[in-house]
Amino acid sequence: MQEPDNSLGYSPSHFWDALPAPLGGVRAIAVGFGLVSLVTIVCTGVATWLPAHGVAMLYVLAVVGGAVAFGMPSGLAAATCSFLAYNFYFLDPRFTFSIANPRDLIALVLFFAVAMTTGSLAGRMREVADEARARARSLQSLNELAIRLSGASNLVGVGESLASEAAQVAEGDTVVLCKRGDNWVTVARSPAAPQLTSADWQAAQRSATSQCVIYPAVPGWPGSVYEFHPMIAQGATLAVLGVHTRVAPDTGTEVTLQAMVRHAAIAMARISLETEKVAIAKEAEAERLRSALLSSVSHDIKTPLASIEGAVTSLRQLGDKMPDETKDDLLLAIEEEAKRLSRFVTNLLDMSRIEAGTPDLLEDWIDLEDATSASVRRARQLMPRANFQFESECAPAIIRANETLLEHVILNIIENAAKFSQPGTPINVVLRRSDDGYVLTVEDRGTGIDGAELPKIFDKFFRGAGSKAGGSGLGLSICKQIMEGLGGQISAVSPITAEGGTRVTLVFPVSIEAAATIGRVA
Repeated sequence: MQEPDNSLGYSPSHFWDALPAPLGGVRAIAVGFGLVSLVTIVCTGVATWLPAHGVAMLYVLAVVGGAVAFGMPSGLAAATCSFLAYNFYFLDPRFTFSIANPRDLIALVLFFAVAMTTGSLAGRMREVADEARARARSLQSLNELAIRLSGASNLVGVGESLASEAAQVAEGDTVVLCKRGDNWVTVARSPAAPQLTSADWQAAQRSATSQCVIYPAVPGWPGSVYEFHPMIAQGATLAVLGVHTRVAPDTGTEVTLQAMVRHAAIAMARISLETEKVAIAKEAEAERLRSALLSSVSHDIKTPLASIEGAVTSLRQLGDKMPDETKDDLLLAIEEEAKRLSRFVTNLLDMSRIEAGTPDLLEDWIDLEDATSASVRRARQLMPRANFQFESECAPAIIRANETLLEHVILNIIENAAKFSQPGTPINVVLRRSDDGYVLTVEDRGTGIDGAELPKIFDKFFRGAGSKAGGSGLGLSICKQIMEGLGGQISAVSPITAEGGTRVTLVFPVSIEAAATIGRVA
């Protein structure tokens, strides 16, 4: 995952991050009193050579230090204590609050005014700095959440990102709930988040229904311990964020949590739209394939049926008058068209089985050399005019495969090469071993494949624009799916010579078990 950058101006290494949190009430007065007491002790020890205005400046320094370090209440408490201590210990008559010289009274009043003003300003500066740091942390948290949401690909990923970042902001525990059907389920939670009770589930449902924040019950009273924030997008509640803290979140934290919830809701809406888009695209593709299938079936089944019907009609009506040679030709035509129809139906069944995931493509150990040799012999029987040449450079070549489907792939590739080649031209089938596994190549000397059509030849129902050969366009697509199921690869290169030609390459992986089997055979 990409690491969030920290370029928003806030760095945890700033010196003021070591300062304690602002104090209030009795603690502020205690800190102010302590600082003034420390200054008083120091000034008493050096009073013989320290002028009166120097003492006043040290008290002002204590006021500023208290306000900056511990907040405005501490600064104001220090200013008040400094006023009293300065009068009691350092103005004549000492050790009494009485003032003998009117000028000292004016100086004391001015000192008190300066101390109070300085304490207020320093305290306010501390508050402004705290607010700025809080905003920086908020922006940084939102930035980190945005980065994580951009990489989320599902609702669970969005929920986990929100739960993690919101827990850090709230300094507590979080849980994210989504609706699945009619029920609400937990999709993400921080590790220490309390288990949801029935009161928590009811509060979450109220938050989702009312689309409002539902706050936790007062401690000691029955009710939910979570604060629930609805995640709303396009008017619908997609999920609910639950926050559990020991101390009620301040206004800044609430604002940050609301912003995080909006970001996560937008991400969930995006993922939902993407899911719908993919579903629509799949449905459109399925509809396109259905249309192509109907078109292909109507042509590829109607044509052989028409030929068979014509031959049968001729034999029935004119059989007695036909010479034996003509009868044999008609019977041969019926046989060839029936085989063509059978291959087409087999292709459709194989495609359906592969897409449904029913065949076990790795069901047995197969010698690839024997399977290739058997496929070449079968091709010679089906296409006696073709010139098939088989060469094997490795024996045995053991792989895991389904024997029937493996021979189907090899025979389909070999037949395809012969179909697009001139009769008598060599079709080279070569089996060899490489670093990638066993490589089977089938080369023909045909016209080749157009460069624009080459990437599409493994698509369903694709047939070249200038193709005069029959077929449904399913053969190579079936071969590709079978090879992928075997963990192998299939590719095509064309042209391979200046005159054309095509090379189809099948790569079969060799597993550790296969290597051991070969060792035992050897």
